[in-house]
Amino acid sequence: MGLFDIFLNKEKGKQELQDKAAKLKATITRKISQHEAIKSTNRLALFVSIEDYISNASSAMTDVTGYSQTELMKMKFTDLIFPSDLTKYASIIHGTKRDIKSFTVRLLTKDKEIVSTKVTFSKSENHYYLELTKN
Repeated sequence: MGLFDIFLNKEKGKQELQDKAAKLKATITRKISQHEAIKSTNRLALFVSIEDYISNASSAMTDVTGYSQTELMKMKFTDLIFPSDLTKYASIIHGTKRDIKSFTVRLLTKDKEIVSTKVTFSKSENHYYLELTKN
């Protein structure tokens, strides 16, 4: 391998690192935007992973559920759903009824109160955005 080949390989590696850095920066910027948007809303809103883990929640969500941000971030959204509504949630979000984009589900607060909500959701590559309206 000559000096020119070594130079080309080095430049190629440098470009690959720059491309990876640009993708990472774009991902971080998107996550920050999502975080800021959800923090500034008065709506009951959540970002939930494909595995149902809560990755972000609006302050209104913490007010209604009684759980802190820290507590919610350690939970699955299914932990908040009234037990008899779990099947409906799973069939719509993960199952055969994927054409439905909104549904009613009851949540259990930290104090074990029941809050009836209408859930509207959208799915992206690796998470769901859930917006809830109290009934």
